Amino acid sequence: MRRSVAGAALAAVVGLGLAAGSGCGVALMGDAPTDWIGGTPRARVLEGPVHMRWTERLTPEFGGSYEPVERAVAALDPRHDRVYVGSSAGSLWALTPTGRKLWRYDSGGAIEGQPVVDGEAGELYVGNAEGIVSSLRTADGTERWQKSAGGPMRSAPALSADAVYVVTASDIVVAFSRTDGTELWRYKRDAPQGFSLTGHSGIVLHEGKLFVGFTDGFVVSLDAGTGQAAWERDTAIDLEEDGDNTSRFVDVDTTPVIVGDRLWIASFSAGLYELSVGSGNVVWKDADRTSIVSIAAAGDGGLVLSSADAGIVRFDTEQHSDVWKRAVVRGAAGPATIVRGVVLVGENLGGFLALSLDTGAELSRLESGHGFTAECAVAGHLGFVVSNGGNLFAFAVD
Repeated sequence: MRRSVAGAALAAVVGLGLAAGSGCGVALMGDAPTDWIGGTPRARVLEGPVHMRWTERLTPEFGGSYEPVERAVAALDPRHDRVYVGSSAGSLWALTPTGRKLWRYDSGGAIEGQPVVDGEAGELYVGNAEGIVSSLRTADGTERWQKSAGGPMRSAPALSADAVYVVTASDIVVAFSRTDGTELWRYKRDAPQGFSLTGHSGIVLHEGKLFVGFTDGFVVSLDAGTGQAAWERDTAIDLEEDGDNTSRFVDVDTTPVIVGDRLWIASFSAGLYELSVGSGNVVWKDADRTSIVSIAAAGDGGLVLSSADAGIVRFDTEQHSDVWKRAVVRGAAGPATIVRGVVLVGENLGGFLALSLDTGAELSRLESGHGFTAECAVAGHLGFVVSNGGNLFAFAVD
């Protein structure tokens, strides 16, 4: 039987067109500390490139001693000045960049990832923790179709001209017709016995091929039209036998990052890999770089790694060396987003940070009271991030 290890338990081991303004939440203009309605913690933003604009609660108030976790990521539609975001409450909201709510869609299950939107076609696709994929009209949130993918989804679907592709936490990749939701093909891998991590690789569409990692340590390239494997690379075989019975997570949970003709992925226990996009052959690997949970492209050919061991790392792909490294004191680092020389990343038990891409120095920080697990989304100078407390924060990046 496969069992998942909760993300919180792993902390110890692991231009939108409109200008930002006050919305229907509490306005957070400028850098001064701001009191919140209801006596909830105060947000603090230091001097720096990130300035809070407003916040809106997405989930009901919670009680008890448990630590909430929100993984939902906003999808942005600069073409129509729209923000689409879900939460563990299961609702998908459409908002304006100033925070005005336009419509709500009940997905029927917790939303733990990012929708994907085609603004030109007026279509949006979102998956939930019940394994349901919904296709909506962006104008009013009405449903076009709804289908089952066979497992929880925690990442954004990928879109081609005629198909939508999803990957589930059950190691299933499914292609659906964008027109009516007809299943086009399905690819599945069998997860290994025992424990695995709760995260899962996202899916990347590149030049007619899909790239995705799996719980059993495989990285696979699939033909987007047929679902047939172009190549399969097993990273688990690289783990050396250590002679004891210690459980080791072989998961490849990082979403692949393509830089030129190279594909970058990481196995939690086998390390960091540079693969050939065309063949899957190993170009370079570092078995000592374990516990990497996310990889982000830095925009200059470099990478930013989020690691349970090393914290946040700026990595030079040419020299295969660290430019800088920053430890995370409170919990673990989440996925990073790089915008105009600024690294935006959350601590799951701490704050939402803006770091210098050049030096790793802290430029701004937001404290929400419950930490940030989710990745942020940015278009132009406006960004959005969901806190573990269930609040959507809108911020400007100068």
